[in-house]
Amino acid sequence: MLWAILKTKNLKMENLIKDINNIEKKLEILDDKSLEEVLYTLIGVTMIQIQMSEFSMLGTISLIKESLLKTDKSFKYLNPTRFLSSQPSDKKYRRQTLGQIIGFLKENLKIFNPDALEDYLTKRNNFIHNFWSDYLNNKSDKVAAVRFVISVFKDSLKWDSVFKSFLYIYFQSIKEQNNDIVANVDHLEPHFQTFLDAVLDNKEK
Repeated sequence: MLWAILKTKNLKMENLIKDINNIEKKLEILDDKSLEEVLYTLIGVTMIQIQMSEFSMLGTISLIKESLLKTDKSFKYLNPTRFLSSQPSDKKYRRQTLGQIIGFLKENLKIFNPDALEDYLTKRNNFIHNFWSDYLNNKSDKVAAVRFVISVFKDSLKWDSVFKSFLYIYFQSIKEQNNDIVANVDHLEPHFQTFLDAVLDNKEK
């Protein structure tokens, strides 16, 4: 089960996804104690995945040409160096909300379905701000709560993968221009299909 993977520290993403998919098929037959354990484990996993997704989105924005970033007050001081910096003084340049990030992407990177981005923003905000009141405080159906968290996790995973592909494209293009670049981003290549799927989703809208 999901919590068994976490306890053994076997945190490979493919193992998590496989386990979550298996659990999703069995939710109706799990007892209350198992459902509660799954739910709270998923809450933690999803919180981390959301942070990873926002990191990938902001990293993509940091690669956009400086002249465009300077037109937006929320991003005008952001660049790759400040994005990756561990200096406390640079943290203030990475405090954008997900709403600001998605607003910028919709305005300046118009290759994705804006409705899909907005749907993710709504789900994420409901999870962060309203999950307790909507699913825990009123003792609602635990199965419904688990299904909602899984949907947030999967959406966050998808967008994380989409924007990781930008890193792959960026470094591949640099390597083509300069063979001395040694950065190896081959492990990011599998994310490229998710990127293409997201672009095609916008084309079909």
